[in-house]
Amino acid sequence: MAVQAARQKVVTLLCQCDCDFYTCFFQFMSIVRIDVVNVRNIRKASICPSEKINLFWGANGSGKSSFLEAIYLLASGKSFRTHQIQKVLTFGAETLIVFAECRTRHDHPVSLGIERGNGITRLRVNGNRASAVSRLAQQLPVQVINPDSHHLIEQGPRYRRHFIDWGMFHVEHGFFPIWSRFNLALRQRNAALRKGAEECEITVWHNEMSDCARRISEFRNAYICELVPLARQITNEFLGETELDIRFIPGWKIDEPYDRHLDRALKLDRNKGYTRHGPHRADLSISIGGVSAKDCLSRGEQKMLAIALRLSQIELLRKKNGLNCVLLVDDLPSELDSERRSKLIDRVVDLNCQVFITATERELLSNKMDLIDKVFHVEHGDIKEMI
Repeated sequence: MAVQAARQKVVTLLCQCDCDFYTCFFQFMSIVRIDVVNVRNIRKASICPSEKINLFWGANGSGKSSFLEAIYLLASGKSFRTHQIQKVLTFGAETLIVFAECRTRHDHPVSLGIERGNGITRLRVNGNRASAVSRLAQQLPVQVINPDSHHLIEQGPRYRRHFIDWGMFHVEHGFFPIWSRFNLALRQRNAALRKGAEECEITVWHNEMSDCARRISEFRNAYICELVPLARQITNEFLGETELDIRFIPGWKIDEPYDRHLDRALKLDRNKGYTRHGPHRADLSISIGGVSAKDCLSRGEQKMLAIALRLSQIELLRKKNGLNCVLLVDDLPSELDSERRSKLIDRVVDLNCQVFITATERELLSNKMDLIDKVFHVEHGDIKEMI
Protein backbone atom coordinates (compact mmCIF):
# COMPACT_ATOMS: atom_id res chain seq x y z
CA MET A 1 0.00 0.00 0.00
CA ALA A 2 2.87 2.38 0.81
CA VAL A 3 4.40 1.79 -2.63
CA GLN A 4 1.05 2.41 -4.34
CA ALA A 5 0.50 5.63 -2.35
CA ALA A 6 3.97 6.93 -3.26
CA ARG A 7 3.32 6.15 -6.90
CA GLN A 8 0.00 8.00 -6.86
CA LYS A 9 1.55 11.06 -5.23
CA VAL A 10 4.25 11.28 -7.90
CA VAL A 11 1.75 10.89 -10.75
CA THR A 12 -0.60 13.50 -9.23
CA LEU A 13 2.20 16.04 -8.93
CA LEU A 14 3.24 15.43 -12.51
CA CYS A 15 -0.31 15.82 -13.80
CA GLN A 16 -0.59 19.17 -11.99
CA CYS A 17 2.58 20.30 -13.73
CA ASP A 18 1.18 19.14 -17.06
CA CYS A 19 -1.99 21.19 -16.59
CA ASP A 20 0.06 24.26 -15.74
CA PHE A 21 2.23 23.68 -18.80
CA TYR A 22 -0.70 23.64 -21.17
CA THR A 23 -2.35 26.77 -19.84
CA CYS A 24 0.29 28.56 -21.92
CA PHE A 25 -0.87 28.67 -25.54
CA PHE A 26 1.47 27.46 -28.26
CA GLN A 27 1.98 30.23 -30.79
CA PHE A 28 4.43 30.91 -33.58
CA MET A 29 7.12 33.47 -32.98
CA SER A 30 9.48 35.31 -35.25
CA ILE A 31 12.63 36.84 -33.81
CA VAL A 32 12.80 40.61 -34.28
CA ARG A 33 15.96 41.15 -32.21
CA ILE A 34 18.46 38.77 -30.66
CA ASP A 35 21.42 39.37 -28.32
CA VAL A 36 24.14 36.75 -27.95
CA VAL A 37 26.85 36.84 -25.27
CA ASN A 38 29.73 34.36 -24.80
CA VAL A 39 28.67 31.70 -27.31
CA ARG A 40 31.92 30.23 -28.63
CA ASN A 41 33.78 33.04 -30.44
CA ILE A 42 30.80 35.40 -30.30
CA ARG A 43 31.59 37.51 -27.26
CA LYS A 44 28.77 39.94 -27.92
CA ALA A 45 26.41 40.38 -30.85
CA SER A 46 23.05 42.01 -31.38
CA ILE A 47 21.08 41.90 -34.63
CA CYS A 48 17.59 42.56 -35.95
CA PRO A 49 16.85 39.82 -38.50
CA SER A 50 14.20 39.77 -41.19
CA GLU A 51 11.06 37.81 -40.44
CA LYS A 52 11.67 35.94 -43.70
CA ILE A 53 15.04 34.73 -45.07
CA ASN A 54 18.38 35.77 -43.55
CA LEU A 55 21.80 34.83 -44.95
CA PHE A 56 24.95 34.77 -42.80
CA TRP A 57 28.20 34.33 -44.74
CA GLY A 58 31.84 34.17 -43.75
CA ALA A 59 34.86 31.89 -43.59
CA ASN A 60 34.84 28.60 -41.72
CA GLY A 61 35.26 29.25 -38.01
CA SER A 62 33.99 32.83 -38.27
CA GLY A 63 31.00 32.23 -35.96
CA LYS A 64 28.16 31.56 -38.42
CA SER A 65 27.20 28.19 -36.98
CA SER A 66 27.71 29.55 -33.47
CA PHE A 67 25.02 32.13 -34.11
CA LEU A 68 22.55 29.44 -35.21
CA GLU A 69 23.63 27.43 -32.18
CA ALA A 70 22.65 30.37 -29.98
CA ILE A 71 19.14 30.44 -31.47
CA TYR A 72 18.82 26.71 -30.90
CA LEU A 73 20.00 27.12 -27.31
CA LEU A 74 17.32 29.71 -26.72
CA ALA A 75 14.62 27.37 -28.03
CA SER A 76 15.79 24.09 -26.52
CA GLY A 77 18.29 24.80 -23.76
CA LYS A 78 20.97 22.77 -25.53
CA SER A 79 23.29 22.80 -28.53
CA PHE A 80 22.80 20.86 -31.75
CA ARG A 81 26.59 20.45 -31.99
CA THR A 82 27.60 19.10 -28.56
CA HIS A 83 26.14 17.75 -25.32
CA GLN A 84 28.73 19.63 -23.23
CA ILE A 85 27.78 23.22 -22.44
CA GLN A 86 31.39 23.99 -21.50
CA LYS A 87 32.35 23.60 -25.17
CA VAL A 88 29.82 26.25 -26.15
CA LEU A 89 31.09 28.88 -23.69
CA THR A 90 33.53 31.53 -24.87
CA PHE A 91 36.98 30.80 -23.43
CA GLY A 92 37.21 32.19 -19.92
CA ALA A 93 33.48 32.88 -19.58
CA GLU A 94 31.44 31.30 -16.79
CA THR A 95 28.03 31.63 -18.45
CA LEU A 96 26.50 32.39 -21.83
CA ILE A 97 23.37 34.48 -22.42
CA VAL A 98 20.93 34.52 -25.32
CA PHE A 99 18.04 36.98 -25.25
CA ALA A 100 15.45 37.62 -27.95
CA GLU A 101 12.56 39.93 -28.54
CA CYS A 102 9.95 38.06 -30.55
CA ARG A 103 6.62 38.79 -32.14
CA THR A 104 3.62 36.49 -32.39
CA ARG A 105 1.46 36.15 -35.47
CA HIS A 106 -0.99 38.51 -33.71
CA ASP A 107 1.83 41.07 -33.32
CA HIS A 108 2.13 40.55 -29.55
CA PRO A 109 5.66 41.13 -28.20
CA VAL A 110 7.26 38.31 -26.20
CA SER A 111 10.76 38.20 -24.72
CA LEU A 112 12.72 34.99 -24.17
CA GLY A 113 16.03 34.53 -22.39
CA ILE A 114 18.42 31.82 -21.29
CA GLU A 115 21.62 31.85 -19.25
CA ARG A 116 23.68 28.67 -19.13
CA GLY A 117 26.94 27.56 -17.58
CA ASN A 118 28.32 24.63 -15.65
CA GLY A 119 25.46 23.65 -13.33
CA ILE A 120 23.59 26.87 -14.19
CA THR A 121 20.38 27.19 -16.16
CA ARG A 122 18.25 30.31 -15.85
CA LEU A 123 15.21 30.76 -18.09
CA ARG A 124 12.99 33.79 -18.64
CA VAL A 125 9.73 34.38 -20.50
CA ASN A 126 8.57 38.01 -20.54
CA GLY A 127 10.95 38.72 -17.67
CA ASN A 128 9.45 36.01 -15.45
CA ARG A 129 11.40 32.98 -14.37
CA ALA A 130 10.47 29.82 -16.30
CA SER A 131 10.64 26.44 -14.60
CA ALA A 132 11.50 24.29 -17.64
CA VAL A 133 13.07 24.59 -21.07
CA SER A 134 9.79 23.35 -22.53
CA ARG A 135 8.41 26.82 -21.71
CA LEU A 136 10.81 28.29 -24.26
CA ALA A 137 10.37 25.47 -26.76
CA GLN A 138 6.62 25.92 -26.84
CA GLN A 139 7.04 29.61 -27.70
CA LEU A 140 9.81 29.22 -30.28
CA PRO A 141 9.65 26.02 -32.39
CA VAL A 142 13.00 25.60 -34.13
CA GLN A 143 13.93 23.07 -36.81
CA VAL A 144 17.53 22.44 -37.89
CA ILE A 145 19.02 21.32 -41.19
CA ASN A 146 22.79 20.84 -41.08
CA PRO A 147 25.54 18.69 -42.64
CA ASP A 148 24.67 15.89 -40.18
CA SER A 149 21.04 15.71 -41.31
CA HIS A 150 21.67 12.32 -42.94
CA HIS A 151 22.03 10.81 -39.44
CA LEU A 152 18.23 10.69 -39.41
CA ILE A 153 18.48 8.05 -42.15
CA GLU A 154 21.83 6.43 -41.47
CA GLN A 155 22.28 6.35 -37.70
CA GLY A 156 20.45 4.72 -34.77
CA PRO A 157 16.82 4.92 -33.58
CA ARG A 158 17.35 7.83 -31.17
CA TYR A 159 17.65 10.24 -34.11
CA ARG A 160 14.32 9.06 -35.50
CA ARG A 161 12.64 9.15 -32.07
CA HIS A 162 13.77 12.74 -31.68
CA PHE A 163 12.36 13.45 -35.14
CA ILE A 164 8.96 11.98 -34.22
CA ASP A 165 8.77 13.65 -30.83
CA TRP A 166 9.61 17.10 -32.19
CA GLY A 167 6.45 16.80 -34.26
CA MET A 168 4.49 15.36 -31.35
CA PHE A 169 5.49 18.20 -29.03
CA HIS A 170 4.52 20.95 -31.45
CA VAL A 171 1.59 19.38 -33.33
CA GLU A 172 -0.19 17.14 -30.80
CA HIS A 173 -0.49 19.03 -27.53
CA GLY A 174 -1.93 16.03 -25.70
CA PHE A 175 1.30 14.12 -26.23
CA PHE A 176 3.71 15.89 -23.86
CA PRO A 177 1.88 15.16 -20.58
CA ILE A 178 1.56 11.47 -21.43
CA TRP A 179 5.16 11.24 -22.59
CA SER A 180 6.26 12.89 -19.31
CA ARG A 181 4.18 10.48 -17.24
CA PHE A 182 5.64 7.49 -19.05
CA ASN A 183 9.22 8.67 -18.59
CA LEU A 184 8.66 9.29 -14.89
CA ALA A 185 7.27 5.77 -14.43
CA LEU A 186 10.08 4.34 -16.57
CA ARG A 187 12.73 5.99 -14.38
CA GLN A 188 11.03 4.65 -11.26
CA ARG A 189 10.84 1.11 -12.63
CA ASN A 190 14.47 1.19 -13.80
CA ALA A 191 15.59 2.43 -10.38
CA ALA A 192 13.70 -0.43 -8.74
CA LEU A 193 15.25 -2.93 -11.16
CA ARG A 194 18.77 -1.68 -10.45
CA LYS A 195 18.43 -1.92 -6.69
CA GLY A 196 16.90 -5.42 -6.85
CA ALA A 197 13.59 -4.33 -5.32
CA GLU A 198 10.71 -6.63 -4.50
CA GLU A 199 8.48 -7.58 -7.41
CA CYS A 200 5.56 -5.52 -6.11
CA GLU A 201 7.75 -2.40 -6.05
CA ILE A 202 8.53 -2.90 -9.74
CA THR A 203 5.16 -4.04 -11.08
CA VAL A 204 3.30 -1.20 -9.34
CA TRP A 205 4.37 0.95 -12.33
CA HIS A 206 3.17 -1.44 -15.03
CA ASN A 207 -0.41 -0.22 -15.36
CA GLU A 208 0.68 3.42 -15.58
CA MET A 209 3.36 2.60 -18.15
CA SER A 210 0.96 0.46 -20.18
CA ASP A 211 -1.72 3.13 -20.43
CA CYS A 212 0.84 5.77 -21.43
CA ALA A 213 2.62 3.45 -23.89
CA ARG A 214 -0.59 2.70 -25.75
CA ARG A 215 -1.50 6.37 -26.09
CA ILE A 216 2.04 7.44 -27.01
CA SER A 217 2.12 4.85 -29.79
CA GLU A 218 -1.32 5.89 -31.05
CA PHE A 219 -0.20 9.53 -31.20
CA ARG A 220 3.07 8.70 -32.94
CA ASN A 221 1.51 6.35 -35.48
CA ALA A 222 -1.24 8.86 -36.35
CA TYR A 223 1.37 11.59 -36.77
CA ILE A 224 3.46 9.50 -39.17
CA CYS A 225 0.36 8.62 -41.19
CA GLU A 226 -0.37 12.34 -41.61
CA LEU A 227 3.26 13.16 -42.39
CA VAL A 228 3.88 10.55 -45.11
CA PRO A 229 1.88 12.20 -47.96
CA LEU A 230 3.68 15.52 -47.43
CA ALA A 231 7.04 13.76 -47.14
CA ARG A 232 6.43 11.89 -50.40
CA GLN A 233 5.53 15.09 -52.22
CA ILE A 234 8.65 16.97 -51.12
CA THR A 235 10.91 13.94 -51.59
CA ASN A 236 9.70 13.59 -55.17
CA GLU A 237 10.52 17.26 -55.77
CA PHE A 238 14.06 16.75 -54.49
CA LEU A 239 14.92 13.24 -55.73
CA GLY A 240 12.50 12.61 -58.58
CA GLU A 241 9.74 10.03 -58.45
CA THR A 242 10.34 7.67 -55.54
CA GLU A 243 8.33 5.11 -53.63
CA LEU A 244 8.94 6.50 -50.15
CA ASP A 245 7.44 4.51 -47.31
CA ILE A 246 7.68 5.31 -43.59
CA ARG A 247 6.40 2.90 -40.98
CA PHE A 248 6.23 3.38 -37.24
CA ILE A 249 7.81 0.71 -35.00
CA PRO A 250 6.39 1.07 -31.45
CA GLY A 251 9.26 -0.56 -29.52
CA TRP A 252 7.48 -3.73 -28.42
CA LYS A 253 5.05 -6.23 -29.96
CA ILE A 254 2.00 -4.03 -30.24
CA ASP A 255 -0.38 -7.02 -30.40
CA GLU A 256 0.43 -7.65 -26.71
CA PRO A 257 -0.72 -5.23 -23.97
CA TYR A 258 2.37 -3.48 -22.65
CA ASP A 259 1.73 -4.31 -18.99
CA ARG A 260 1.58 -8.01 -19.93
CA HIS A 261 4.84 -7.62 -21.82
CA LEU A 262 6.46 -5.95 -18.79
CA ASP A 263 5.28 -8.78 -16.52
CA ARG A 264 6.69 -11.38 -18.88
CA ALA A 265 9.98 -9.51 -19.37
CA LEU A 266 10.56 -8.87 -15.66
CA LYS A 267 13.21 -11.54 -15.11
CA LEU A 268 15.38 -10.49 -18.06
CA ASP A 269 14.88 -6.80 -17.23
CA ARG A 270 16.13 -7.54 -13.71
CA ASN A 271 19.26 -9.13 -15.15
CA LYS A 272 19.92 -6.14 -17.40
CA GLY A 273 18.95 -3.54 -14.80
CA TYR A 274 16.70 -1.57 -17.15
CA THR A 275 13.47 -1.80 -19.16
CA ARG A 276 14.51 -3.22 -22.51
CA HIS A 277 11.38 -2.60 -24.60
CA GLY A 278 8.72 0.07 -24.91
CA PRO A 279 8.04 3.53 -26.40
CA HIS A 280 11.55 4.60 -25.38
CA ARG A 281 12.82 2.08 -27.96
CA ALA A 282 10.50 3.13 -30.80
CA ASP A 283 11.85 3.61 -34.32
CA LEU A 284 10.88 4.37 -37.90
CA SER A 285 11.40 2.15 -40.93
CA ILE A 286 12.23 4.45 -43.85
CA SER A 287 12.40 2.74 -47.25
CA ILE A 288 12.47 3.53 -50.97
CA GLY A 289 10.79 0.99 -53.21
CA GLY A 290 10.76 -1.53 -50.39
CA VAL A 291 14.50 -1.20 -49.70
CA SER A 292 15.93 0.50 -46.60
CA ALA A 293 16.79 4.10 -47.50
CA LYS A 294 20.20 3.88 -45.85
CA ASP A 295 21.08 0.93 -48.10
CA CYS A 296 19.81 2.23 -51.45
CA LEU A 297 20.55 5.97 -51.31
CA SER A 298 23.87 7.76 -51.64
CA ARG A 299 25.02 10.08 -48.86
CA GLY A 300 23.85 13.10 -50.86
CA GLU A 301 20.46 11.51 -51.51
CA GLN A 302 20.13 10.62 -47.82
CA LYS A 303 20.70 14.28 -46.96
CA MET A 304 18.04 15.42 -49.40
CA LEU A 305 15.59 12.84 -48.03
CA ALA A 306 16.30 13.97 -44.46
CA ILE A 307 15.76 17.59 -45.50
CA ALA A 308 12.48 16.62 -47.16
CA LEU A 309 11.33 14.91 -43.96
CA ARG A 310 12.13 17.95 -41.81
CA LEU A 311 10.43 20.34 -44.22
CA SER A 312 7.37 18.09 -44.26
CA GLN A 313 7.22 18.45 -40.47
CA ILE A 314 7.16 22.23 -40.81
CA GLU A 315 4.47 21.98 -43.48
CA LEU A 316 2.33 19.67 -41.32
CA LEU A 317 2.67 22.04 -38.35
CA ARG A 318 1.37 24.86 -40.51
CA LYS A 319 -1.46 22.83 -42.09
CA LYS A 320 -2.68 21.27 -38.86
CA ASN A 321 -2.28 24.12 -36.36
CA GLY A 322 -1.88 27.18 -38.55
CA LEU A 323 1.53 27.73 -36.94
CA ASN A 324 5.07 27.93 -38.22
CA CYS A 325 8.59 27.71 -36.89
CA VAL A 326 12.08 29.13 -37.20
CA LEU A 327 14.26 27.17 -39.63
CA LEU A 328 18.05 27.00 -39.23
CA VAL A 329 19.99 25.86 -42.32
CA ASP A 330 23.61 25.47 -41.27
CA ASP A 331 26.34 25.37 -43.91
CA LEU A 332 24.41 22.97 -46.10
CA PRO A 333 24.45 24.87 -49.42
CA SER A 334 28.16 24.10 -49.82
CA GLU A 335 27.38 20.37 -49.93
CA LEU A 336 24.63 20.60 -52.55
CA ASP A 337 24.88 21.23 -56.27
CA SER A 338 23.29 24.35 -57.73
CA GLU A 339 20.09 22.59 -58.79
CA ARG A 340 19.46 21.12 -55.35
CA ARG A 341 20.28 24.42 -53.63
CA SER A 342 17.69 26.11 -55.82
CA LYS A 343 15.06 23.48 -55.02
CA LEU A 344 15.77 23.81 -51.32
CA ILE A 345 15.47 27.61 -51.32
CA ASP A 346 12.29 27.52 -53.42
CA ARG A 347 10.67 25.07 -51.02
CA VAL A 348 11.81 27.10 -47.99
CA VAL A 349 10.27 30.24 -49.50
CA ASP A 350 6.97 28.37 -49.92
CA LEU A 351 6.97 27.52 -46.20
CA ASN A 352 6.78 31.24 -45.38
CA CYS A 353 8.69 30.87 -42.11
CA GLN A 354 11.63 32.76 -40.61
CA VAL A 355 14.85 31.25 -41.95
CA PHE A 356 18.52 31.63 -41.00
CA ILE A 357 20.99 30.25 -43.57
CA THR A 358 24.78 30.11 -43.29
CA ALA A 359 27.22 29.82 -46.19
CA THR A 360 30.95 30.28 -46.69
CA GLU A 361 30.36 32.36 -49.83
CA ARG A 362 27.50 34.58 -50.96
CA GLU A 363 27.99 33.27 -54.50
CA LEU A 364 26.71 29.83 -53.45
CA LEU A 365 23.25 31.39 -53.48
CA SER A 366 23.87 33.96 -56.19
CA ASN A 367 20.95 32.77 -58.34
CA LYS A 368 18.58 33.13 -55.38
CA MET A 369 19.78 36.39 -53.83
CA ASP A 370 16.55 38.11 -54.83
CA LEU A 371 14.79 35.85 -52.32
CA ILE A 372 17.14 36.76 -49.45
CA ASP A 373 15.75 39.60 -47.32
CA LYS A 374 18.79 40.39 -45.17
CA VAL A 375 22.47 39.53 -45.47
CA PHE A 376 24.97 39.51 -42.59
CA HIS A 377 28.74 39.12 -42.79
CA VAL A 378 30.40 37.18 -39.94
CA GLU A 379 34.10 37.50 -39.14
CA HIS A 380 35.88 36.48 -35.92
CA GLY A 381 32.57 36.40 -34.05
CA ASP A 382 31.58 39.87 -35.22
CA ILE A 383 28.24 40.03 -37.09
CA LYS A 384 27.43 42.99 -39.32
CA GLU A 385 24.40 43.59 -41.49
CA MET A 386 25.24 44.39 -45.10
CA ILE A 387 23.28 47.22 -46.66
